[in-house]
Amino acid sequence: MHKRWRFILLSSIIVSLLISWGKHLPQLTQFLIDYLPYYNKFRAVSSAQVILELCFPVASVMGMIGLMDASNSYRLKALNRSLLL
Repeated sequence: MHKRWRFILLSSIIVSLLISWGKHLPQLTQFLIDYLPYYNKFRAVSSAQVILELCFPVASVMGMIGLMDASNSYRLKALNRSLLL
């Protein structure tokens, strides 16, 4: 179940990021305007970034849950790597 939600969350982040590029990715924008109903009603591409604002906290909580459920040796190794960054 956790892997399925991770895939859904990652794909939502990628799709909303691609949509939010707007005029900098004209092929995708024109395709969505032509084939996605009511897409041309969006006045600003920043409305697509709301999806990102909702997905990133959920992804961070899922990461923390995964870190807390991991074994002690793996947890220490992950924390050491994060401290080096």
